[in-house]
Amino acid sequence: MPLNGQVNVVVDATEFFTPIVIGSGQPTSGFSPAENNPGLAVNFFGSAPIFEILGIGIFPLVLSAPVSLADGTFSLPTEVFAPFGLNQAWVTVTMSGFQFYRSTVFNLADVRDGLDIFIFQPTLPPSAGVTAGTISSVLQKEGLPGNTELTATPWGLSVQGSESQANIQFGVAMVPDTSSNLNLFLDLAINGWNVSVGWPESWCESAGDIVNSIKSGLQSADSSVNKTIQQQILNVLQGQPLNLPLKQAQSLLANTSMQFVSLSFDNNFTWALSDVKNTTSVLTPNIAIGFPRAW
Repeated sequence: MPLNGQVNVVVDATEFFTPIVIGSGQPTSGFSPAENNPGLAVNFFGSAPIFEILGIGIFPLVLSAPVSLADGTFSLPTEVFAPFGLNQAWVTVTMSGFQFYRSTVFNLADVRDGLDIFIFQPTLPPSAGVTAGTISSVLQKEGLPGNTELTATPWGLSVQGSESQANIQFGVAMVPDTSSNLNLFLDLAINGWNVSVGWPESWCESAGDIVNSIKSGLQSADSSVNKTIQQQILNVLQGQPLNLPLKQAQSLLANTSMQFVSLSFDNNFTWALSDVKNTTSVLTPNIAIGFPRAW
């Protein structure tokens, strides 16, 4: 049996999300079918015990189905996976290379009434941007030189500093997390580096040691960044256009799927790593709120 469903767009956020945040049941209004959206697709990622036993991977089975321009419906022919004993899956919605929705992993046996998906894209005010000080407060904990300067660029952050015999330059790429772990919002990665160590090198860390330390710092910063971003999302939900009280904002975050669709940096703004109170907005997010988290 194929898995059928419909992608819907939330047109009245208050009407749609109220049953979710107060726990009174599934939304029954405030949405309409996603019509006339060329390139919109539903992607199905499945896992099967036999593949995990063989060590091939957790999610090796993939299907993608276009979404009808007429009424937002789709059909995933998952019966082709029946011989593999498919038991778990997760679903995403993409358009033109951007991901707008992701579910967490769910058991296929729990799917009863199809895979109906609801997506809301709020228009965020300028105050929803991530400030330079917020980024400093996160990266300051990662052992960078005290005189480090950060620069927002179109591709991410440029980091430059010096300490003892070493001069450090590297980039940090920030991209939306697209995995089924809905507690992760951003992925961080070192994006090019230039580290020079003065003579004699034996007096300080080698260039390789410093780069490995930077990479380790970014990996540990990833957790800090996502905790910070989670708080930023709560702040957004409490502001325009939803204006939710804190408890309702927390309920909405816990019961929906939050997806950063894109992230854009303001160009050529430089500030000190130590400037944790800088209120300049340097990172502008575009988010989508999806429902349900799973079936």
